[in-house]
Amino acid sequence: MAKHVKGLTWLVLLLMLAGLILIFTSVHFGIARGNSWLMRQVEGSDSEIYYMVIETYTASFMMIGGILFGAGLLIGILTFFTSVLFDEAEESSQAELRLKENEDA
Repeated sequence: MAKHVKGLTWLVLLLMLAGLILIFTSVHFGIARGNSWLMRQVEGSDSEIYYMVIETYTASFMMIGGILFGAGLLIGILTFFTSVLFDEAEESSQAELRLKENEDA
């Protein structure tokens, strides 16, 4: 069980870190994607449309980061409670085995 929890802990940390990076750098990524979009426009573009494209890309990166961070947080909470419940169940089953051994003796 410890390997399972350890692996999920690393997954949680990676998801949360990736989410935070995307949230805090969403403006940079949004501007970069907006500039890329502008370079693909043959006839140029209106500044309002360019601004809207940047806002859309920025919001997309922020949303993806929030989803990754939330998924990591949810998996972390579930892993914690699952490990606590399994540890309690394992301890109670061991106590029952010891009790049965003492009754048989």
